[in-house]
Amino acid sequence: MGILVGTSGFQFPDWVDAFYPPRLPKKEWLSYYSAHFDTLEVNFTFYSMPGERGLAGMVESTPEGFLFCVKLNRCFTHDLGEGLDMEAVGRFRGALRPMIESGKLGCLLAQFPNSFRDRPQNRRYIAQLRTAFAGVPFAVEFRHISWQKEEVFDHLAMLDAAYVCVDLPRILGLPDRRVRYTAEPAYVRLHSRNAKNWFKGEKLRYDYCYSEAELKEWVGKVKELVGRARRVFVFFNNCYAASAVRNALTFRRLLGLD
Repeated sequence: MGILVGTSGFQFPDWVDAFYPPRLPKKEWLSYYSAHFDTLEVNFTFYSMPGERGLAGMVESTPEGFLFCVKLNRCFTHDLGEGLDMEAVGRFRGALRPMIESGKLGCLLAQFPNSFRDRPQNRRYIAQLRTAFAGVPFAVEFRHISWQKEEVFDHLAMLDAAYVCVDLPRILGLPDRRVRYTAEPAYVRLHSRNAKNWFKGEKLRYDYCYSEAELKEWVGKVKELVGRARRVFVFFNNCYAASAVRNALTFRRLLGLD
């Protein structure tokens, strides 16, 4: 239990030298990562449907007690089409089996786009999605401020879904940095404060390194969540040029976790 700090992904070539030793084979990156962190947010599952064999290999490459948070595929959050694809739900749940059986699945993450606003039909969809992935911890991240209201927090609590607390630039329409606990586990994602380049593509958007003063703003917020939750996940998504690693290690130190 307690606070677990990690990064949103680990397979980045520009982490070599900055984090990974230069001659370390790529197949050993996850083992090296798990020697420094006790959790990882798996993001490649958003772009392509995962397979059971691939996730089993990740389980085998990490020590006992290590936890994965897995981002749902974009077909569940962005490419909705005619609604929830139950065949895709079955495939995704099947791929998760090694993580579930090993006890290494910490949470599923459903991250919705800015275009997904607070409307009755969208609340119903979230409830349907939560039911489809019942039986495992589940967190929901919004990218529009319309969701930041008490009735939404109550709705998530009723669904046993965690509200994802985010650190984003102060841009009109984006969620602010408030902290709320709605269900286990508490979940925090620090993305970037790069307002100038936020809408210029992912590489530029996440080209940002938090200062120690900015990280200290979250120390009290995370400790506030610890007062409510048994487990708090904190992930840094500013992965460009290994900033996420540097910030995660600094944040662990500020929390007294080292």
